[in-house]
Amino acid sequence: MIHIYSLSFEETIWTQSDTYLLSFVSEERRNRILKYYFDIDKKLSLYAALLTRMEISDWTGIHVTHLSFNYNECKKPILISSPNIHFNFSHTRNFILLGISDSIEIGVDVEKIKNAPLEIADTVFHPMEKEYIFNGPLEKQDFRFYQIWTQKEAFTKQSGVGLCCNLTELNMLDPSLSPFLYSWQSGNYICSVYATAQTTLSHEIIDLKNIKKYYEHFSNQ
Repeated sequence: MIHIYSLSFEETIWTQSDTYLLSFVSEERRNRILKYYFDIDKKLSLYAALLTRMEISDWTGIHVTHLSFNYNECKKPILISSPNIHFNFSHTRNFILLGISDSIEIGVDVEKIKNAPLEIADTVFHPMEKEYIFNGPLEKQDFRFYQIWTQKEAFTKQSGVGLCCNLTELNMLDPSLSPFLYSWQSGNYICSVYATAQTTLSHEIIDLKNIKKYYEHFSNQ
C-alpha cells in the first residue's frame, strides 16, 4: 500500500514559528530554504520537509531529529535511517503531496490546474497524448494537460532521471504503464503517483496546525 498525505495552506508570510521549525530540518535543506526569495517558496520547501519527517518518524519510530537522508546516484532523496522505506514528495503553490511506501519505489507530482501552456505540447507530449488532450472536450483540455504532465513527472521522479529524457517518446497512455499510474483531482490541483507495482492508495489530509503542534511540543521537553 502507498500512503498519500496532502497539505494545503493559505498562509504565505514567513513567521517566527517558521524560523523555529527550521531547526528540525537538515542544514542542507535549511540553507536551500533560506535562499528562496519569496516567503511562499520558503514555506513550501520547509513544510514539505517537516511533513516528510513527521510521517516517516511515525512509520519507523525514529525520532524526527534522528532521521538521516541522502541522495542516490540519480539525485533522488532516500532514507538512510530505514532503507526499506520509499518516499517522494512534490509541491506547487500552496499544496504539498507526499507518498510513502514500505515495499515499492514511487514517484509523485502535483500541479495546480490553470490555463495550460498548450503551445509546448509538441515538445513534451507523445502523439497519443496530444490526441487525448486536443481531441477531447474543450473544457477538459487543461485538466488532461496537467494529468499527463503530472504522470510524466511522477514516472521520471520514481526512476530518478527527472524530466531530462525525450518526453515525446514517453507515452503515459501506454497500457503497460496504466496499471501503475494513479491520478485524482483535489480541489484545484491534480495529483499523480507512479509505482513500480500495482497497489492500493490511502489518502490523509494534513492540517498545517497539526504539523506546527507536532514540532512545537518539543520546545517544552
